[in-house]
Amino acid sequence: SHHDLGMTYKEMGLMEEAAREFETAATGEDNLAHSLEMLGECYLDLSRFEEAHDLFQRLLPDLEGDGKARIHLHLGRSYEGMGEWDKAEEAYFAALELNVDRVEAVEILEGLEQRRERGAA
Repeated sequence: SHHDLGMTYKEMGLMEEAAREFETAATGEDNLAHSLEMLGECYLDLSRFEEAHDLFQRLLPDLEGDGKARIHLHLGRSYEGMGEWDKAEEAYFAALELNVDRVEAVEILEGLEQRRERGAA
């Protein structure tokens, strides 16, 4: 399936190819939410932050719990890529509120100020 092929390409670091497969997979019904999330991750890795942001915003209303927390983390990355530091911080805190065990959210927040300073320079 296109989803599985996209996962293989993603694991190999072939993000353009993975994105194409996830785009195709997202036109079907199987694994739709996961395919869109993986497509968004590819867009983040390809610095296509606005496209990633739009996908994650599309997914957010249909998720709960840890899935929603994970999407907030992705949204934070997309906001950082767009230079929207305050929104990034809000997204990371939203992930923590949904799941206090999201260790990566704490780590990301700890380094946010340094990344903000580098991004503004």
